[in-house]
Amino acid sequence: ECERGGGAAKRALWKWACAETARQTSPAGGDGFGGDGVASYSRFESALYGAFAGDLRWMLGACDGDWESSAWAHFRALLDARVDGVIDGRDPGTPGPVLVDDDDDGSGVERKADSSLDGMSGEADAVGAGLLAGLNQSAAPRWPTPEALAAIPPTAEAILDALEPLGGGEHRRAQGCLILGRTRELVVDNVLRWLFPGMDPKTLDGDTDEASVHAALVDSPVRSPELLRFAAHLLLFLRELLPDGGGLQPDGSLDRHLNAVVARFVLHLVQSRRYHLVPRYARHLRASLLVETYSRFLTRLAPASAELKARYLDEACAWIPREGGGGVRAIVVRALDDSREVVDARGVPDAPSLSRGPAHRERVLEWATLAGAELHPEAAVHACALIRQLCLQRSAAARLRGCDRPHLTLDPRDFVCGEERARRVVARLLPADLQANAAERGRPGAATELSDWAAYLAACAAVGAWRDLAAARDARAALDAEEGGADWNDSNDSGGEGARLAAEAATAAIGAIVDLASPRLADSDGFYAPDVVDSFDPGVDGPGYWMDSPALVDAEEAAMETESRSPTVRLVAVALPERTDRTGGGDARGVGTDPHETAAALAEALELRVGTVADPVVAGAARCHVEVTRGCVGEGARAEGAKGQILVEITADIDRLNIPVAPGTPPAAIGATYDAAAVAARDVVGRARREIALVAADAIKGDLPRIRAAGRGGACADPPPLDVQSADGSDPEMIRLVCRAVCWPSLLLEGVEMEADLGSGSSAVCELIADAGRGLHELFSRRELTWMLHLQRQGEVNAIAAGARGGRD
Repeated sequence: ECERGGGAAKRALWKWACAETARQTSPAGGDGFGGDGVASYSRFESALYGAFAGDLRWMLGACDGDWESSAWAHFRALLDARVDGVIDGRDPGTPGPVLVDDDDDGSGVERKADSSLDGMSGEADAVGAGLLAGLNQSAAPRWPTPEALAAIPPTAEAILDALEPLGGGEHRRAQGCLILGRTRELVVDNVLRWLFPGMDPKTLDGDTDEASVHAALVDSPVRSPELLRFAAHLLLFLRELLPDGGGLQPDGSLDRHLNAVVARFVLHLVQSRRYHLVPRYARHLRASLLVETYSRFLTRLAPASAELKARYLDEACAWIPREGGGGVRAIVVRALDDSREVVDARGVPDAPSLSRGPAHRERVLEWATLAGAELHPEAAVHACALIRQLCLQRSAAARLRGCDRPHLTLDPRDFVCGEERARRVVARLLPADLQANAAERGRPGAATELSDWAAYLAACAAVGAWRDLAAARDARAALDAEEGGADWNDSNDSGGEGARLAAEAATAAIGAIVDLASPRLADSDGFYAPDVVDSFDPGVDGPGYWMDSPALVDAEEAAMETESRSPTVRLVAVALPERTDRTGGGDARGVGTDPHETAAALAEALELRVGTVADPVVAGAARCHVEVTRGCVGEGARAEGAKGQILVEITADIDRLNIPVAPGTPPAAIGATYDAAAVAARDVVGRARREIALVAADAIKGDLPRIRAAGRGGACADPPPLDVQSADGSDPEMIRLVCRAVCWPSLLLEGVEMEADLGSGSSAVCELIADAGRGLHELFSRRELTWMLHLQRQGEVNAIAAGARGGRD
C-alpha cells in the first residue's frame, strides 16, 4: 500500500481525511454537525469512514450496543493503530506527525515553481500558513490523532473489560477467555458456574471419591442441554488444541473439571436414551470416573434383552479398550460388585431405599456372560458369589416347623426361592463354555465351585421332586380316607402308583445327597477342571468334599487368605416375619417386624452366642456389629425389605487371637521355630474362621439364643431367621464355610425326612450325620439336631408300621 500509494505520509493523510469525513457526517459529530439537520442514518456513513480510518469513535455509532459488533470495531481500531505504528516506525501509542505539504512529491527532487506562477504560489502558501496558524494542533492533518488513540483500549484485555457492560451472555464471556488465553478462568469461573451453579467446588477436589462426584453430577439439573453440549465439546477441543492441553490434559490442574463436564454430558446422553453416543464421550473420562459412570450405565440397562446388551457391549468395545484400569473388563466387574453389594444406584451410601432385588443381580451377571470368553473368569467368580448368597436363603425357605404333620410343608410367607434362582443361573444364564474358559484363564477354582453348586442344586431338585410326589400321594390318601373312612397312615400300605413314585423319588434323592457328601478325589469324572486335577494332591491336600476342597481356592484367593486380616463375615439380610415357637412348647414369639427392634435383638443374641464358643481365645477375639441399613424393594425382594435391612458383621480380631506368627510372615530371621509357629498360627486362625462361620450360620437360621424382648413383659423371644440379600467376607472361603453350615444341615434333614417317609428302616443319611470323622454334625444347631432326632424317631415308627422292623406293635 505504501509502495504503490505514495508512501506512508499519503496513507496517513488519506486516513486522516476519512476520519475527518466520519466526524463531519456523524450525528454526534463536533462543531455542531449533529445539530444542523444531519439525518440519523448518516451514522452508518460516518461508521464506514471511521472503519476506513480505524477511528473507533465513529465506528461505535453504528454498533447499537451489540457486543459482537463493538468487539469487531475495537479490535479493528487496535489493529490499524498497531499497523500504523509499524509503518511509521514509532510506538503505536503515540500520535503521528503533523502532515504539512513541503512541495515534496515523494521523489526526493524538490519541485521548481514556474515563474508565471510564482506570485500565485506565494499567495497560496501564505493562505495555507494562515489557515494552519488559525487552527489548534489537533485540527492539523495528522494520523493517528491524540483523540483517536485515546479512544482505543491499548490491549485485548482492556478491550474485553470495556465490553463487559454490554453483557453478551455465557458465550461472549467464553469468547473473551479464549481470546485472552485464560483457560482456567474459562473453565472454573464460567463453564462450571453455567452448568453447576449449586455445586460445591470442593466436590471436584482430588480427595473426593468418584461415587460422591457421580452422585453430585446426578443431582445437578441440566440448565440447558445445548449449553452442556457446547461446554463438553469446547473443553475437549481445547484439550487437543492448546499446548500441553492447557491444564485440561490428564492429571492437569483442570482435568477433574473437564471430567465433571463430560461426565454430566454422558449422564445427559443416558437420560435422553442416546445410548450409541455414550461410549464415544465416556472414553474421554479418567479411568476411575469412567468405571464409576459406565458401570451405572450398565446397571441402568440391566433389564434389557440379551440381544440389546450384546449390541451395547460391541459399541463399548469399539471406543473403550477391553483391558486396563478404565477398560470394559473393569467396568463389568464394577457393575457386578455393585449388584452383589446391594448399593444405591447413584452410589450414595445412605440412600433411603432402592430397587435391587435378586432378579437385578441375575440381569447384571448377564453382562459378563455376553462380554466374550475373556470375561468368563469374572463371570464365573461372580456367579459363584451370587449362588452362595442365593443358597444361603435355603434355611429361610426350608424352615422345618411343627411335628404334627407327616410331611413338613413350607409357609409361603417365609421365603423367596433363592434356590430356584440359583438353578436358573447355572442352567440357563451361564454359557456352556464358561467353566472351560474360566479354568483356562486363571480361575479353575471358580469353575470347580460351579460344578459343586450344580451337583448340590441337582440334589435339591431331586428332593423337590420327592416332595411334590409325596404331597400328591398324601392328598390322594387323605381324599380316600374321607371317602372310605380309613386312617391316613394306612396310605403307606395302599401300594398305589402315587406311593410307588414317591418312594422311587425318595430313594433317588437320598442317593443324590449321599453322593454329594462323598469325597471328591482328583480323578472324579468330570468334577474337577483339568488345571485343578494337575495341582490336586490328595496325599497332601486330603480328599475334597462339597464346598470344602483346596481345589476351590484360586491363586488370587489364596493370596487373600495369607494376608494378616481378621476373619470376617458380613451379611445384609431381611428379617423374616414374626413366627411361632419353633419347638411347639411355650409361648415364645419373635421380636417383631421393626428393623431397629430386630437389630437390637440380634446384637444381644449374637453376644450370647459368642459367649458359648468353647475356645476362650476365639470367644475373646470375636466382635459383632449389627445395624439397620437402607431398604430393598422390587425385583424379587421381600416386601419386608422395604422397611430396612439388617447389616450383620461378625469378626475375630486378629490382634486378639494371640497368633505367634502372623499369616504370610516370611520365614527369614525366624529360625527353626518358624514351622511350628506357622502351624500354630494356621490352627488358631482356622478355629477362629470356623467359629465365626458357625455363629453367622446360626444367625441366618434364626437359631441364636433366646432373649427377653423389650415391651413384652419379660417374655422370651426368638431372634428371627435372616433372608440373606448379600454375603461378603474377608475372603470367599469364609462364605463357603457359612454355606456349608447353612446348606448341609437343611439338606441332610430333608434326607432324614425322606428316610422316615420311606418307612424301610434305612438310615444312611443319619449315619452320615453321626460320622465323627466326617464331622457334619458340628454344622448343626441345637434346633436342627433336635429335629433330626424327631425325624429319626418318626422313621422308626413308620418302619414298624410298615413291617420293616418285624411287624407292628
